[in-house]
Amino acid sequence: MHRLTESIIDNATIILIIAHPDDEAMFFYPTISRAKRLHIICLSNGGYDGLGEQREKELQRAARRLGASATCVNNAALQDGPHAWDPSVVAANVGPWLHAGAVVVTFDRYGASGHANHVAVYHGAAPASFARRGDGVTRDARRRPAARPDETRLPVLRARDGASL
Repeated sequence: MHRLTESIIDNATIILIIAHPDDEAMFFYPTISRAKRLHIICLSNGGYDGLGEQREKELQRAARRLGASATCVNNAALQDGPHAWDPSVVAANVGPWLHAGAVVVTFDRYGASGHANHVAVYHGAAPASFARRGDGVTRDARRRPAARPDETRLPVLRARDGASL
């Protein structure tokens, strides 16, 4: 795990992987608000209560205000709800978005709030990130991140000096 330093925020492409629209604001805003290059990958449109289309539009508006881009995957196997998602489906859906030099920001293994979808995002995104890496990626998934207001529970997976994620 790496801390998001000013140098990383200023120079790297940040890929934020979330489960639902509004996760970017609820859990990650203090960090992503400083990002110079940000792309948000949202795996569900958050339609558990029938508001998915509206929430997807809200995600797009939030991304524009951040100067970011956002993609809502909305795979049928990754629908909002209390059930756990298959991490291999998460990995298959985030893998195409990962590229060398990017910094991946997502939930910790506890899903920040314990939501089953958030937990599955971590368990799918982390292996997908490491599967695309070279020998330059380091991480410490056994430790919980430091409790700083802008970095609480945010595992950051990062390649060193051009190694693939």
